[in-house]
Amino acid sequence: MMIHEWRAVAFWLAGALVAACPALAQQQQPAQAAKPAYTGPIAIKDVKVQFFFEKSARLSENIADGARSFMNVPRGEGVDEPASGLFVTLELTSPKGGQSNDKIARHMAQVIVTRRYKAGPQVEQRVFGGFRFNDQGIAYKAFMIDAATCAPVEIDARIGASRKTVTINFDCTPEGA
Repeated sequence: MMIHEWRAVAFWLAGALVAACPALAQQQQPAQAAKPAYTGPIAIKDVKVQFFFEKSARLSENIADGARSFMNVPRGEGVDEPASGLFVTLELTSPKGGQSNDKIARHMAQVIVTRRYKAGPQVEQRVFGGFRFNDQGIAYKAFMIDAATCAPVEIDARIGASRKTVTINFDCTPEGA
Protein backbone atom coordinates (compact mmCIF):
# COMPACT_ATOMS: atom_id res chain seq x y z
CA MET A 1 0.00 0.00 0.00
CA MET A 2 1.07 3.46 -0.69
CA ILE A 3 1.07 6.29 1.85
CA HIS A 4 -2.03 7.75 0.25
CA GLU A 5 -3.92 4.47 0.80
CA TRP A 6 -2.77 4.32 4.46
CA ARG A 7 -4.24 7.74 5.06
CA ALA A 8 -7.53 6.65 3.59
CA VAL A 9 -7.62 3.60 5.91
CA ALA A 10 -6.75 5.78 8.91
CA PHE A 11 -9.53 8.27 8.10
CA TRP A 12 -11.99 5.41 7.61
CA LEU A 13 -11.07 3.91 11.04
CA ALA A 14 -11.39 7.31 12.71
CA GLY A 15 -14.82 7.81 11.14
CA ALA A 16 -15.96 4.35 12.26
CA LEU A 17 -14.83 5.08 15.81
CA VAL A 18 -16.67 8.41 15.92
CA ALA A 19 -19.82 6.74 14.59
CA ALA A 20 -19.60 4.06 17.28
CA CYS A 21 -19.11 6.52 20.18
CA PRO A 22 -22.81 7.42 20.69
CA ALA A 23 -23.67 3.72 20.88
CA LEU A 24 -20.86 3.14 23.38
CA ALA A 25 -21.93 6.15 25.46
CA GLN A 26 -25.46 4.75 25.77
CA GLN A 27 -24.22 1.52 27.32
CA GLN A 28 -24.49 1.53 31.09
CA GLN A 29 -21.27 1.97 32.99
CA PRO A 30 -20.69 -0.18 36.08
CA ALA A 31 -21.71 1.61 39.30
CA GLN A 32 -18.88 2.93 41.43
CA ALA A 33 -18.76 1.91 45.06
CA ALA A 34 -20.58 4.49 47.17
CA LYS A 35 -18.81 6.30 49.99
CA PRO A 36 -20.11 5.51 53.47
CA ALA A 37 -23.08 7.78 53.92
CA TYR A 38 -24.30 9.76 56.87
CA THR A 39 -27.06 7.65 58.35
CA GLY A 40 -28.25 9.23 61.57
CA PRO A 41 -27.96 12.02 64.13
CA ILE A 42 -24.59 13.20 65.36
CA ALA A 43 -24.21 14.07 69.04
CA ILE A 44 -21.45 15.43 71.25
CA LYS A 45 -20.61 12.75 73.77
CA ASP A 46 -17.79 14.52 75.61
CA VAL A 47 -15.49 17.55 75.66
CA LYS A 48 -12.13 16.74 77.21
CA VAL A 49 -9.68 19.51 78.25
CA GLN A 50 -6.06 18.91 79.20
CA PHE A 51 -3.12 21.13 80.10
CA PHE A 52 -0.26 21.12 77.62
CA PHE A 53 2.82 21.03 79.87
CA GLU A 54 5.52 23.23 78.36
CA LYS A 55 8.64 21.61 79.80
CA SER A 56 7.85 18.02 78.86
CA ALA A 57 5.23 18.31 76.05
CA ARG A 58 2.97 16.01 78.08
CA LEU A 59 -0.78 16.34 78.48
CA SER A 60 -2.46 16.36 81.90
CA GLU A 61 -5.47 14.38 82.97
CA ASN A 62 -8.86 15.70 81.88
CA ILE A 63 -9.66 18.91 83.82
CA ALA A 64 -13.09 19.51 82.25
CA ASP A 65 -15.08 18.33 85.26
CA GLY A 66 -15.20 21.93 86.60
CA ALA A 67 -14.69 20.80 90.17
CA ARG A 68 -11.49 22.79 90.66
CA SER A 69 -10.21 26.35 90.16
CA PHE A 70 -6.63 26.96 89.05
CA MET A 71 -4.31 29.81 90.10
CA ASN A 72 -1.03 30.84 88.42
CA VAL A 73 -0.86 27.78 86.14
CA PRO A 74 1.64 29.48 83.75
CA ARG A 75 4.09 29.52 86.69
CA GLY A 76 3.38 25.89 87.54
CA GLU A 77 1.49 26.54 90.79
CA GLY A 78 -0.87 23.73 91.76
CA VAL A 79 -0.02 21.65 88.66
CA ASP A 80 2.82 19.31 87.65
CA GLU A 81 4.64 22.00 85.61
CA PRO A 82 3.94 25.31 83.84
CA ALA A 83 1.16 25.31 81.26
CA SER A 84 -0.39 28.14 79.28
CA GLY A 85 -2.09 26.12 76.56
CA LEU A 86 -5.07 23.78 76.64
CA PHE A 87 -5.61 20.74 74.42
CA VAL A 88 -9.32 20.18 73.71
CA THR A 89 -10.78 16.94 72.33
CA LEU A 90 -14.35 16.62 71.05
CA GLU A 91 -15.85 13.13 71.14
CA LEU A 92 -18.85 12.66 68.84
CA THR A 93 -21.24 9.75 68.36
CA SER A 94 -23.22 8.57 65.33
CA PRO A 95 -23.98 5.30 63.56
CA LYS A 96 -21.06 2.86 63.43
CA GLY A 97 -18.71 3.29 60.50
CA GLY A 98 -20.65 6.29 59.16
CA GLN A 99 -19.38 9.53 57.75
CA SER A 100 -20.80 13.04 58.06
CA ASN A 101 -21.18 15.41 55.17
CA ASP A 102 -18.89 18.43 55.49
CA LYS A 103 -21.19 20.49 53.23
CA ILE A 104 -24.33 20.34 55.43
CA ALA A 105 -24.56 22.74 58.37
CA ARG A 106 -26.26 20.29 60.74
CA HIS A 107 -23.27 17.94 60.28
CA MET A 108 -20.78 20.63 61.35
CA ALA A 109 -19.62 20.98 64.94
CA GLN A 110 -19.40 24.61 66.07
CA VAL A 111 -17.18 25.41 69.02
CA ILE A 112 -17.15 28.80 70.70
CA VAL A 113 -14.27 29.43 73.10
CA THR A 114 -14.71 32.40 75.44
CA ARG A 115 -11.90 33.64 77.67
CA ARG A 116 -13.37 35.95 80.30
CA TYR A 117 -10.65 38.52 80.98
CA LYS A 118 -11.25 41.39 83.41
CA ALA A 119 -10.98 43.84 80.47
CA GLY A 120 -13.68 41.94 78.58
CA PRO A 121 -14.28 38.61 76.90
CA GLN A 122 -12.22 37.27 74.01
CA VAL A 123 -14.29 34.99 71.77
CA GLU A 124 -13.06 32.51 69.15
CA GLN A 125 -15.20 30.33 66.91
CA ARG A 126 -14.11 27.10 65.28
CA VAL A 127 -16.03 24.81 62.94
CA PHE A 128 -15.31 21.14 62.29
CA GLY A 129 -16.85 18.74 59.78
CA GLY A 130 -16.18 15.62 57.76
CA PHE A 131 -16.35 13.23 60.72
CA ARG A 132 -15.47 9.59 60.09
CA PHE A 133 -16.96 7.34 62.72
CA ASN A 134 -15.21 4.16 63.82
CA ASP A 135 -16.77 0.72 64.37
CA GLN A 136 -18.04 1.87 67.79
CA GLY A 137 -19.73 4.96 66.28
CA ILE A 138 -17.18 7.43 67.73
CA ALA A 139 -15.23 10.22 65.98
CA TYR A 140 -12.76 12.72 67.46
CA LYS A 141 -11.63 16.26 66.63
CA ALA A 142 -9.02 18.19 68.62
CA PHE A 143 -7.56 21.68 68.81
CA MET A 144 -5.30 23.87 70.99
CA ILE A 145 -6.16 27.04 72.87
CA ASP A 146 -2.99 29.08 73.47
CA ALA A 147 -2.48 31.56 76.34
CA ALA A 148 -5.59 30.26 78.07
CA THR A 149 -4.73 29.71 81.74
CA CYS A 150 -5.06 33.17 83.34
CA ALA A 151 -8.80 33.81 82.91
CA PRO A 152 -11.92 31.63 83.08
CA VAL A 153 -12.45 29.66 79.87
CA GLU A 154 -15.80 28.48 78.54
CA ILE A 155 -15.94 25.95 75.70
CA ASP A 156 -19.39 25.62 74.13
CA ALA A 157 -19.60 22.80 71.56
CA ARG A 158 -22.72 22.23 69.41
CA ILE A 159 -23.78 20.00 66.57
CA GLY A 160 -27.40 19.81 65.49
CA ALA A 161 -29.51 19.69 68.66
CA SER A 162 -26.63 18.35 70.76
CA ARG A 163 -24.69 20.74 73.00
CA LYS A 164 -22.07 20.48 75.73
CA THR A 165 -20.51 23.38 77.65
CA VAL A 166 -17.41 23.18 79.83
CA THR A 167 -16.22 26.03 82.08
CA ILE A 168 -12.83 26.02 83.78
CA ASN A 169 -11.87 28.73 86.29
CA PHE A 170 -8.35 30.15 85.92
CA ASP A 171 -6.76 33.22 87.48
CA CYS A 172 -3.29 34.70 87.79
CA THR A 173 -1.76 37.12 90.23
CA PRO A 174 1.01 39.56 89.24
CA GLU A 175 4.57 38.19 89.56
CA GLY A 176 5.92 38.72 93.09
CA ALA A 177 2.51 39.38 94.64
